[in-house]
Amino acid sequence: MPYDIEEAAQILADNVEGFEIRTLQRIGKRIKATGRLNSADTKALENMANIGIPLQEIYTDLATTTELNIKEVQRILSEHMSSEVERTQAIFNAKGIPFVSYPENEFAREMVRHWAEITAGEMINLSRTKAIGFIKTFPNGRSEFTPIEGAFQSAIDKAVVAVRTGTTDFNTAMRDTIQDLGGSGVVTNYGSGVTRSLESAVRANILYGAKQSAQSYHNYIGEQLGSDGFEVDYHPHPRPSHEVIGGRMFALGDKDVTIKGVTYTSAEKDLEGNGSALELLNDYGCLHFALPIFLGISQPRYNDEWLKEQKAKDKEVIEYITPSGKVINGTLYDFTQRQRSLEREIRKQKGIEIEAKAAGNNVLAKQAHDRIKAYRSAYDDLSVKTGLQPKLERMQIGGYNSKIVDKSAGNDIINVETSNGITITGISRHSGERAAQRKVTDTEIRETLTSPLHISDIKIDDRNRKSQRFIGENATVNINPDDGIITTVWRTGKRTVKKYRKEYSDE
Repeated sequence: MPYDIEEAAQILADNVEGFEIRTLQRIGKRIKATGRLNSADTKALENMANIGIPLQEIYTDLATTTELNIKEVQRILSEHMSSEVERTQAIFNAKGIPFVSYPENEFAREMVRHWAEITAGEMINLSRTKAIGFIKTFPNGRSEFTPIEGAFQSAIDKAVVAVRTGTTDFNTAMRDTIQDLGGSGVVTNYGSGVTRSLESAVRANILYGAKQSAQSYHNYIGEQLGSDGFEVDYHPHPRPSHEVIGGRMFALGDKDVTIKGVTYTSAEKDLEGNGSALELLNDYGCLHFALPIFLGISQPRYNDEWLKEQKAKDKEVIEYITPSGKVINGTLYDFTQRQRSLEREIRKQKGIEIEAKAAGNNVLAKQAHDRIKAYRSAYDDLSVKTGLQPKLERMQIGGYNSKIVDKSAGNDIINVETSNGITITGISRHSGERAAQRKVTDTEIRETLTSPLHISDIKIDDRNRKSQRFIGENATVNINPDDGIITTVWRTGKRTVKKYRKEYSDE
């Protein structure tokens, strides 16, 4: 079973989302502490100009989160590479050459070390305090990046000027600040006007590192075995410019090769104005993989008719009718982009709601919550009618509604007693959503809790929260041992099962 690199990347994204929620809450609480002011509060306005956010707390939190993610990078790249090495076993067998698995494969391990170092370095760059901040959007549509250090102080300064000049009242100015900062969320600045949410930047970073390390290995194996081509994998709804490479075999070198009546396009040849196969594969964000092959000998992974059918579906223009009756025509790729747009809007409103609650602005929080429901309804309608898979993790902000717990009597997990005597009292909304996204069933969670392969020692994080991990054959479950609430769930990795199954059998 291939390693689920997307799910592994989400672990790092979850850590970053936790940092984002804590940052928004810290700013919201500081806004709440300013109280209600008017132009007559001269002394208070003077003091207000010197109020700042707890930067050291935020920077320490950011450093801790980055360090936690860097520790995960080596593990994720190792597990992904192990899966990729296994994929090449068939080509070694076909050539009659001994296959070397990942634990003994020095080149594969060196590629992991190399790309882990690069990926970790990029994560440090993404976390530079001057590069982390918020986006201010102006009425004319222009946007501007402001580092965390200056964003809040700039908002306070503008509010003080507005109150003094009578342009607006302080609370209206603070409401606008909440909408700006909460709606932006924490972003990282690449320079030249390019910004990206910190969570998506970290996810893209680990996915790129995983691809490059594995691709370096596949290229090396191809050279060692003398392969003369490669085959690109297929995945549905690709970027239109990348559709041309999916599922195809290409010849190495600058010339097309014809063998037994089959022509293999050169990997260096321009494809319909989109660039060559090699150029497209090297695009940042491209998740296609290329495996070494022998032209005229290696059998295609995909049946010709099946591949043509899938590509025809990718190009087909379908009709989507919104709940309001509006008709929209587009390809499934077009509608995945519409999904991404709705996900960003939902995240934006969640950020506003989180900060508004922390600031004590319940009216603004309610308005944001109502917008979330409206956007989510539109998102669900789009996903159902087009048949696209929802990406619930992309609209998460760590900690949003995390204290809402399912304690319903009908739930099959409530009141289950773990093998070490903890009674399950509830399931956080976060863990319920994660279980659904990762297709982990209640039965698998029950089996993990009652018959685990391994139970970790209790850990306490920097906010004094306890957590204990139960690792089962199919699911891994974290619970708070003090209150019996399940805090997160994911599917157990293949290597982890192998490791603890051996320990379990040795006992």
